[in-house]
Amino acid sequence: MSTRKLKWLLGSLALCWCSSSAYGIHLEARGGVITSFQGQSLALEHRIKPKVSVEVFKEWSPGVFVGAEFLSHPDPLPGYLLVGGMGTLRLNVASWDTGHWNLLFGAGVGNAPDILFRNLDGRSQWTLLAQGGTELRIPVFSSVSYTLRILSENLSMVSLESGFAAQF
Repeated sequence: MSTRKLKWLLGSLALCWCSSSAYGIHLEARGGVITSFQGQSLALEHRIKPKVSVEVFKEWSPGVFVGAEFLSHPDPLPGYLLVGGMGTLRLNVASWDTGHWNLLFGAGVGNAPDILFRNLDGRSQWTLLAQGGTELRIPVFSSVSYTLRILSENLSMVSLESGFAAQF
């Protein structure tokens, strides 16, 4: 999927979801770093890569949120570039006045960069994506929150992300 198509898809989805503002839709943008357990190079530029994601989600029942996430590991090297989308599930484990602790799960599809495979030889154009992790969500204003999260992705990568969510 080209960058132009991804931007168009993200913009269209955000516009559609945000236009239904009375329904408690959250829009979150995050950035962070990701590292792979599969890489054979010890060079820092091969070990630590950028990650960006945009997620829309809604509270399905008290403490349970469902949504859709679009993510990318933007990299000029074709063996590292990943673009994909997934359905997400967020479960509230604990809440207090100054924040929330959540467990995160996601599953979807994306392109298949070589770095996802142990032998570094992606034989397929597409692959299943899965993630699991935890996040700390801290309210900043009445409808804006800050997020810090750590995730395991496809059991071959670990990411550390932070970002902001707005409720519409």
